[in-house]
Amino acid sequence: MQSVTNSQVEIITAVRPRTRKAAEYAMRAEEAGWHGIGFLDNQNLCGDIYVSMALAASTTQRIQLSTDVTNPATRHPGGA
Repeated sequence: MQSVTNSQVEIITAVRPRTRKAAEYAMRAEEAGWHGIGFLDNQNLCGDIYVSMALAASTTQRIQLSTDVTNPATRHPGGA
């Protein structure tokens, strides 16, 4: 059995309602050696997920960013 290290694990976070904190969270995760950070998409509880991801991308170099949960019923594919 292989042990799991922080470089193989992704952080999942709801940056709510502080979208502006996304850059700080992603930068800290990258500095700590995490492989990725995922953001939850909830129009009622969180700021816009794509703005959060853009802010996170602007301050990081290698960490992978992902949408970990999204709601296809309220988010039209053409607008994502």
